[in-house]
Amino acid sequence: MHGVIPRVLPALAEKHPRVSLHLLTSYEVADLGHREAEMAVRFFRPKSGDLVAARIVTLPTVPIAHRKRSKKSLDELDWGGVDLGRTSTVEDDYVKRHARKVPKLIVSSYIAQIEAVRAGPGAAVLARSALDLDDDLVALDLGLPAGPAIELWLVTPRSLRQVPRIAAVWSALEEHLQFLSDARRVRARPRSR
Repeated sequence: MHGVIPRVLPALAEKHPRVSLHLLTSYEVADLGHREAEMAVRFFRPKSGDLVAARIVTLPTVPIAHRKRSKKSLDELDWGGVDLGRTSTVEDDYVKRHARKVPKLIVSSYIAQIEAVRAGPGAAVLARSALDLDDDLVALDLGLPAGPAIELWLVTPRSLRQVPRIAAVWSALEEHLQFLSDARRVRARPRSR
């Protein structure tokens, strides 16, 4: 949501002021075929149904911690994980495989995981774009392999894809979420330390 709300919604409102949104933030998979939602942003490509899907962004991940934890070694760090209720996440699998740690804190959403890292108790493997949320968040150089990539897919029923409001939201998401995948971008705010 740290990309959709501040970047997509203002641009969409400016370009299409008559479009109204009902933004559901849940990790439950809405049944698009039964119109539980008209469009979804998902962490996986759908395998069934009469749906149109497009990968809108691939998010690089990296171990991240609060600055005050950045000098800790791999053995000294506590880790936080996320339990989305379906299967384990690629980020948690990465921590188990490469850091060989069991999460000391498990939360039920990525937003809560980011907030836990911002509060400082431990590290987590997060989308690199989370570094833009707080100047006190830093990428950790722990000598581990590159973090896994997370794909975001935009999905809608084929019958709705060309409906003007769906097409407007689809275009806005495609256009304004590309910044999330740029692993080499420079922070927007200069450091003042």
